[in-house]
Amino acid sequence: MTVLYGCLVASVLAATNPQPGLETALREYDQRRVTVDTVFVIDDHGGREIIPKKFHARTGSGTALAGSEFYAYVDRPDLASEYQVRAKRKKILAVVGVGLFVTGAGLSLGSIATNGRARGALLGSGVAMMFGSMVPIGFATALSPHPVTPAEVGQLVDDKNKRLLTELGFPARVTVRPTASSSGGGASVSGRF
Repeated sequence: MTVLYGCLVASVLAATNPQPGLETALREYDQRRVTVDTVFVIDDHGGREIIPKKFHARTGSGTALAGSEFYAYVDRPDLASEYQVRAKRKKILAVVGVGLFVTGAGLSLGSIATNGRARGALLGSGVAMMFGSMVPIGFATALSPHPVTPAEVGQLVDDKNKRLLTELGFPARVTVRPTASSSGGGASVSGRF
């Protein structure tokens, strides 16, 4: 979509032959804007469901914005630090879960070399630890490091792109949108003065 949008903006610039300042600002906007691809699933009945906490953000030039980079790029350092804390929490839960599982497996395997009550105690403890490890592993799997919903991500992107337009000198009510149809495509620049 980014390549298509870049081609559309270039074709509009070539066709309309805008003022040099506007052309430079449009090109810079195209390079620095933020786009988001949201992951969704379409069911058998045509319904669309957005997968929560799953999106791919990048700049207009195609640079991927992963994790806390995205929140820093959209000027939200508070959300960037929250992302880092949640990602660290997720890793700690995963390490604890794997540690419990490995310890439980070791105890279970250690029970082979023993006899009597010690064997039953080791085997029971090992199996209990392996099953218990599923709790932190489950939480680590379910926990998303993203502190916002996909709808809020869209709002963050819109806000960043609006601030970028203002920073580049466009009037506050200017929008730049890609357009595409079966007969061709382009970019739509509209505004209120």
